[in-house]
Amino acid sequence: MADKTPIRLVLDGSNNPTGIAEYQSGETIPVVSGGTGLSSLGTAGQALVVNSGADGLEYTTIASTITLAADSGSNDTYTTGETLTFSGLSGITTTVADNSISIDLDDTAVTTGSYGSTTTIPTFTVDQQGRLTAASEVNVATNLTIRDSSSTTDTVSLLTDTLTFAGTSNEIEAAVTNNTVTIGLPDDVTVGNNLTVTGNLTVNGTTTTVSSTNTVVSDKLLELANGVTGTPSGDVGIVIERGDSDNVFIGFDESSDEVTFGTGSFTGDSTGNLTLSDANVRVGGLNATGNTTLDGDVTIGDSSDDTITVNGRFATALIPDTNITYDLGTSSLRWRDIYLSGNTIDLNGATISGDGSGAISISATGATLPVGSKVGTDVIAKADAATGIAVRSVPLFTQDGGLITAAITFTMAATSSKTSVFTQFTKSDGIAQGRFELFSF
Repeated sequence: MADKTPIRLVLDGSNNPTGIAEYQSGETIPVVSGGTGLSSLGTAGQALVVNSGADGLEYTTIASTITLAADSGSNDTYTTGETLTFSGLSGITTTVADNSISIDLDDTAVTTGSYGSTTTIPTFTVDQQGRLTAASEVNVATNLTIRDSSSTTDTVSLLTDTLTFAGTSNEIEAAVTNNTVTIGLPDDVTVGNNLTVTGNLTVNGTTTTVSSTNTVVSDKLLELANGVTGTPSGDVGIVIERGDSDNVFIGFDESSDEVTFGTGSFTGDSTGNLTLSDANVRVGGLNATGNTTLDGDVTIGDSSDDTITVNGRFATALIPDTNITYDLGTSSLRWRDIYLSGNTIDLNGATISGDGSGAISISATGATLPVGSKVGTDVIAKADAATGIAVRSVPLFTQDGGLITAAITFTMAATSSKTSVFTQFTKSDGIAQGRFELFSF
């Protein structure tokens, strides 16, 4: 910037300024009367300023105080002539030198240096102002003890060893990504040892294969075809694999609407209505209600120790499958009474018939036949039990008793000649009747 020509005041006779003018070469700056140079212009705390009045110059008083404010505490006023002090708090020291103020942090008891190593970790003490007032190191364990579920332990050196998370073949997989260890089952779910699932197990695949020797299920109800709604379709049940022979189906045949035991070439992968052939079924204990049909060869019980109780009634003939082969009862286990609704017993062509009114009794002492028994058309004679002589029972009717009920029945011995049993009768008129023949054989 170019030098400027200084200006001076133009004073009147009373030394009052009336204007300004540039100093000319050779002129000097006068002083106010009674003063000692420029310092006598105005008074302390005043400044000479140019105004827009007629005289153009005047003295004005300048501010002599400064307001001080901080983050805390009340505002304060600094007046020209006072001493302004910069004080440091705990840990801070202020210094004034060569018109300069320095603000420094105080030294602490912490020794300058680096803290921590591969075997130690640093520890620090921090005061209220955030300063480190103490620093030291502590040793850390460089060995890590690990233990498995069977309490087997091992030691891993953190300085030299690598801790490996290893899965088992086809059972558990372990992967490390972004400082994260992930342990899980592989996509083919193969467990070599025992697996216990304490929560619910949900299998969402299409096929569940169990290849164990024995499968034990504690559930009392086993539900197949879960989720079926509306009208059911397709057979539902259990398929038993039999190798080269037809498999066995135990379940519900939807097309026939019945529980079925059947065989066929189906497998567990078959669906819909299966093609079934009736299977032989042996039942140790069977309680069937309603109409029941048993087709095919049926074996009920073991004759040596099983008991069959029939509470119902037979509605068909009991027909053996071969002729003259089977017995009804045995020599040691006999039927008690036989009740027949017909009138004939056929013994290999020989018949015994009855009209439902007679009775034949056979005992060790002989056979008792109904009255009027015949051999062909001839009446069979009776025999006296003591003598074995043929006898005949002859009823005797009297006039008083009439001809309906015999007064007495006589047992007459049969001989080869005519015999008079009675030698005298008294007739109803009191007259004696001589001897006469009554019976003949």
